[in-house]
Amino acid sequence: MICLPSSGVIIRGDSLIAGKGLPRDLDKFIKAGDFIAVFSPASSARYKIKSIESAKGLYTSKNLFIKFSESESFPAISGLYESLFSNNKYLVSGADTVEGWISIGKALSGPGFPVLDIMIEEGRQVRFIYFNHQNHFFIESCLNWEEWSSLQEELHNLRREFDSQIKIPSSFHGAGEIIFVFRKLILDLFAKLGIPMGGSTYTLLDVYLHGSGKAYLPLETLDHVLVRYFLPSASVIPRVAEKPGSIAIIYSDNIDNYGNEINALRNFLENHFDFETINSRLYGDYKYNVRENSFLHFAGHGKIEGGRGMIELGGVYTDRLPPAAKAHAAFLNCCSAGLEASGIVKNLLENGSEYVIASPYEITSGGLPSILDFYSFLGGTDSSVPFFLNSVKNPEFGLFYRLYGRYTNKI
Repeated sequence: MICLPSSGVIIRGDSLIAGKGLPRDLDKFIKAGDFIAVFSPASSARYKIKSIESAKGLYTSKNLFIKFSESESFPAISGLYESLFSNNKYLVSGADTVEGWISIGKALSGPGFPVLDIMIEEGRQVRFIYFNHQNHFFIESCLNWEEWSSLQEELHNLRREFDSQIKIPSSFHGAGEIIFVFRKLILDLFAKLGIPMGGSTYTLLDVYLHGSGKAYLPLETLDHVLVRYFLPSASVIPRVAEKPGSIAIIYSDNIDNYGNEINALRNFLENHFDFETINSRLYGDYKYNVRENSFLHFAGHGKIEGGRGMIELGGVYTDRLPPAAKAHAAFLNCCSAGLEASGIVKNLLENGSEYVIASPYEITSGGLPSILDFYSFLGGTDSSVPFFLNSVKNPEFGLFYRLYGRYTNKI
């Protein structure tokens, strides 16, 4: 379903003319049998498409002339029109309204990037809602549970193969071929759902996960797409670190070449930030000191266990840090902790971190230069800006690491 503002639509009998201010090639995303929803400040209506054709010379250079077979009207929802179609750059995240035929929710102020809501109804279906701020429209499509499960199995099998390839430097070409397959699967999915994606210029995409949140969809493998993933979180009070611009490095001395990463970080950071290094075996003694730092860097082991991302501290794997660890942002440079929404990533976000960087893959020591580049971009800006800048400079960084944020799942 595509939702449009009434200012760009004319209704004449059983015909709908759409054109003014609407995106080009809109006809590529709709077909007979689909629905178009039209919103005004006073009401909303849904139309089932019978046929579509272009109609030139009406009141813009290109319009869509749509015959509809049925329609139904709904009363106005306070604030809904402004949330969708104002110029104030809103994000939309999920809750059901209007008897379940459209997913819409609380308007959250945001930067105006395209938004993809992925709403997972375990055992039933997955709904994808693509909202484009620039063109003021969004597309809602559904995938049945069997198709989604089959896709997830295929993607996870590829991910495991990818992990085995990147461990062997001579096999990295094979890893590149897997990225190509990732990309094709996602583009095929979006083509099926009618969601436009990709292009010759960089697109910043915000992805909101709803429901169980168990979705492995490596959107960062798409060309020229930079992604932020947002997870549902309980309401938290934003926290200002006592020592802005300071970094706590928690490291494990039982990982290969740990000294190279820690020494390189020390040598770089000493000219740019206040920092302290803490051996993970001694974390229990220092955990309340960590809260004074605005950024946390973890270099150690990670894994997925029981569907939860975990890190090793003092020889024990854990999926949580105490609430004292409230760094503004965290970088988990370890294997696999960023694969699932639940676990250590969500714990840090619920503790108060604005962003967490983590990887869904096995980590090798070859990525150290790009990590140092990330810290060279880090400054007074929020953590998403250096993440994106570094992903453009070092595309492998944007492939191996994910940027997670949080949203409050309340209407």
